[in-house]
Amino acid sequence: MPMYFGVGALAAVVLARREATPAARATTAAAALLAWPLWAPIALSREPPARGPSTRGPEARILRALEEALEAVRGTPLATLLPQRSVEAMRASVARASQRVGELEAAVALPSHDPERARRRLEGLEAEGASSRTLATARVHLDNIERLARLLSRERRALDELADLCDALRSQLVLARYAGSNLHGIGDTVDEVAARVDGLDGVFHLEETEAPP
Repeated sequence: MPMYFGVGALAAVVLARREATPAARATTAAAALLAWPLWAPIALSREPPARGPSTRGPEARILRALEEALEAVRGTPLATLLPQRSVEAMRASVARASQRVGELEAAVALPSHDPERARRRLEGLEAEGASSRTLATARVHLDNIERLARLLSRERRALDELADLCDALRSQLVLARYAGSNLHGIGDTVDEVAARVDGLDGVFHLEETEAPP
């Protein structure tokens, strides 16, 4: 019996860690502890819950900072500077931007989108004396790959800069709550955060509007 419950305890710890919520972890742990020979194979056959986009670095920082900023102003006159509905709209925009970054990262990681590979292919075709149409296609492919990489870099930078700004807003609001601060300055920071969030969707259009190098 001691060995039975010892193995059950180990199974309970391992399987509970796979669950996403405290309630699910408690249920899984209890079932594994008491009936691990039956429950463990069932639990292990399930895929672990997928992690949401909020696990991404910049997005996680932004959402955490916004949540803590919202908590800092709750129940105070500062609450008018950061309404709940505004924060919810910001969260939605940040989630969309983070999803785009993930999609771009997947696209850039494709072997066929390796810029060095595409560049070598173009150079090889030029050395072989390929037709102008074949060379034009290879150049378009290389140009598209380079633009994807630039776009990904812009999206990442925009999220990183917004994360820094949200951290500053959070500390500013916490300081204002407990020590008093310049409300005009806080309003300016809130406006800048909102403008940066609104600008996230515009990052994709920069490549279309900027002049070619």
